[in-house]
Amino acid sequence: MKTLLDSRRLWLIILVLLGLIPRIIVAPYTSGSDIPQFAGFADTFLEYHFHFYAYCDATAWKELGWAYPWPYVYGPLFIIILGVLRLFAPSPVERTVVDGSYNVYAPPDWIIAVKTIYIFFDIVSAVLIYMIVEKYTSSRRKGLLAMTLYYLNPMVIYISSIYGMFDQIPLAFFLAGVYVYLYNRRKWAGWILMGVSLAIKPLLVYAVLAMLLYHYRSYGFNKLLTALYLVFLPLAVAFSPYIFAEPESLSFLMRAAKSVSSPSYSVPVVYSFNGIFSIAFYAWNYVGIDTSYILRLWPVLFMPLYLLVLYAVWRTRDPLVPVLASYIVYTATYWRVNHQYLVPTVAFASIIMFAARSKVVKTLATVTGLIAGLWPLLYPISFWAKVHIQQPNETVASLLNTLSVNTVDPLVYVYYSLLLTITQILLVLAIPFSLKDTRL
Repeated sequence: MKTLLDSRRLWLIILVLLGLIPRIIVAPYTSGSDIPQFAGFADTFLEYHFHFYAYCDATAWKELGWAYPWPYVYGPLFIIILGVLRLFAPSPVERTVVDGSYNVYAPPDWIIAVKTIYIFFDIVSAVLIYMIVEKYTSSRRKGLLAMTLYYLNPMVIYISSIYGMFDQIPLAFFLAGVYVYLYNRRKWAGWILMGVSLAIKPLLVYAVLAMLLYHYRSYGFNKLLTALYLVFLPLAVAFSPYIFAEPESLSFLMRAAKSVSSPSYSVPVVYSFNGIFSIAFYAWNYVGIDTSYILRLWPVLFMPLYLLVLYAVWRTRDPLVPVLASYIVYTATYWRVNHQYLVPTVAFASIIMFAARSKVVKTLATVTGLIAGLWPLLYPISFWAKVHIQQPNETVASLLNTLSVNTVDPLVYVYYSLLLTITQILLVLAIPFSLKDTRL
């Protein structure tokens, strides 16, 4: 038993270290545009404390010293995380205008600070994927393979260590919540962890709702009320100081969120990850056809697929696969899918590959994860080693340049996103009909 335990730990350590190598090489020398923007958010929080949401709409972005006029539309816990990190990495963001060109440079200490947290939660998410799959399949080998598919996926590495975005943080808390709920007697702790995920970023709300439906179906209305209370508890605790300091904080956040959630054209097309709407963006931008009405129709595609998955959740005694698929419905149908939204998609596809019984579902889940990981190999990712780095590391930039096809042809990304969307939709459609305990 001790030898087996030591062997398991050894392989986990080897895999974690293997995935750390590319992350450590590129993380300090690359930065996406959100990293300097987050420094502005953190500075505003440290100055105004829990009055922060009064400024979240970005109308005063220049006066506040933000890099861009982008609002803060995330949860109350994430800005606290940024504020704490800013205390240890206070170097200012450099903003200059040279020959009419607006330049933003992220300070190295801030890049390292935020990416350290992102990479840490990459590891936590990967280990949780291992734990869930190992427990579900009773196979350590399958757990390690699922962990590998997530942890070494180029898109996952790109988001945490090159561009720099934080979706792996709410993912980790959600996965922890799912694990505790399914495999621990303390189901209440699972709900709290899911609530913490939402308090960081409400990205996984559709998956949490699916889990709540399963809980209601299994345990009844009174237990559902308890679960709802436990999910909302972290949200209430996290929002409380903001509301006490500024009673309209929630209204400010809702208005800011509404300003970025209304369907509009996403330019450039290379950053659009929904194939249907990529076609609409391309038709508008390059052909001159007004396709804005198509963008507003995204709920027409979302609702039938989401209801189908919820029906599967309701009819099954094994909720893991359909609950995870409920999030993939979102990335398959939402009008504006950003690349960071694909981090949970890769994670859930990695789990579904081993948790599903159907070979068709396994195959589609594998293909979904692989296609998601293809984008950083197409896009000129060396761009992020230069645009926000005042003194670029040419070795790292050259390395990234060799790893990518370096194409910006919009048609390539239209075809890419269309293939990704079709694969996700097929995966979602296949899941309800493949569950052993589901009677459709």
